[in-house]
Amino acid sequence: MADNEVDPYEGQEFINIDELTSSNKNLPPGLNITKRETSNYQDKFVFEPYIDDEGNPRRYPVPMRWHLTPIVQNILAHNKSMQYTGIVEIGMSGTGKTTLTRAMLHKMHMMGENYRVLWFTGADMLNIDKIINSCQVGIPHVFVFDDASYTMEDAKKEDVARLANALTTIRHHLKSRAIIIMNIHYSKATKKFFRNQHFTFLTSVTVEELGNYSDLFKEKMQVVRKFAKYYNQMSLKGGFYLPVSSATYEQLYYKTNKPFRLGLVAEISDLHFFLFNKQECETCNPLTFKKIKNFSDLKTDLVKKYGFSKVRSVLQFFAMIYDNRTDGNNKKRIQYLNNDYIAIWKNLAEINRNIYVPWGEMLEELRADIKIKKKTHKPGGVKKFREKSVMSVMDQYKKELENPNNDKKEIKGEDYIGPPSDDSTGSPEGGYDSTFVGSKNSRFDGDTKRR
Repeated sequence: MADNEVDPYEGQEFINIDELTSSNKNLPPGLNITKRETSNYQDKFVFEPYIDDEGNPRRYPVPMRWHLTPIVQNILAHNKSMQYTGIVEIGMSGTGKTTLTRAMLHKMHMMGENYRVLWFTGADMLNIDKIINSCQVGIPHVFVFDDASYTMEDAKKEDVARLANALTTIRHHLKSRAIIIMNIHYSKATKKFFRNQHFTFLTSVTVEELGNYSDLFKEKMQVVRKFAKYYNQMSLKGGFYLPVSSATYEQLYYKTNKPFRLGLVAEISDLHFFLFNKQECETCNPLTFKKIKNFSDLKTDLVKKYGFSKVRSVLQFFAMIYDNRTDGNNKKRIQYLNNDYIAIWKNLAEINRNIYVPWGEMLEELRADIKIKKKTHKPGGVKKFREKSVMSVMDQYKKELENPNNDKKEIKGEDYIGPPSDDSTGSPEGGYDSTFVGSKNSRFDGDTKRR
């Protein structure tokens, strides 16, 4: 190792399988190893330090073969020799693609590499050539395209060719090394050229994807099927057993996200499992650690620009989605919405899980109703909606879909006084009276004077 090279395993302890088996007392709670038979062959392990939910330092044993560090080392070695390295991460939403990306970037930073990291959305892929041309020459770059699914579907052939050419010649424009990371939800969610990269990571697998992967991995499909089995355990059982020796039947049991998730990686043609967890620091992900100390000025500016009620209304939903703070006593997430809003939210979420509803169109109609009718608030309206069952709302919506002409029917409530009439008698009983104000059942008597 050169004098200026950083040891990626500095401070970590190595141990073989027999030593690990005999030191079960040093394992974190809930993590145990079962050994069915002995062998002279021993696999190496490395302890990964981690801080658990209670703030206690833990050390989790990870087989060297499945550790993220050697994978990142191979990525860097490939990048230094080839100048361009392509990485594609395939997995359903919420399976850890962004977490994996941040963990790899953190590993690169800890190894002493100084790449300039640029994050983009999937839509920005259509401007890869412009992005590359705007980068500073002579500096190694990592380009991350998060959620790049289906961004090329409507692109013309000449545009796809232009973007592909930009990737193949990126090292010439930058005059330095470049790493491209593309995160997609589905193996065929982008053009073949863009998903055919040097390193392919899988964070999930489905029945349909198994058919797609048969073309991608061919004779190594047995490994993908094993990953499907472990992914099923991880997702449905809350944990997964993994064999930790290539010569014996020892297994380790890991709880999902405590702290690891399981993934599958193809390092060019080498397909194997790996474990990854959340890893980041202020240097490789400054936005997570950058916290505003005094938000009074920000609050004042927002209220001045948009108004107090609008800012408060939007902020409570924004905080519910993006603020993950928990109550220090019971470790539950802080609720920023009142009970009525939470009840409506849960009701809509339950309906959405069972039936498709065009929520945008529904919102547009609701806004139109408010502008036209300007209905007054009726006490107990939220309570009535909350007390309606999900099935009754679903049945009502299905009936409206089956009978579209129902929209044209008039809804007559107890306060309905009828449409304007051509009758000019001026009598409320005979027709429309322009001097009549309010409901017949109200405290008005045909004139504007209160009794």
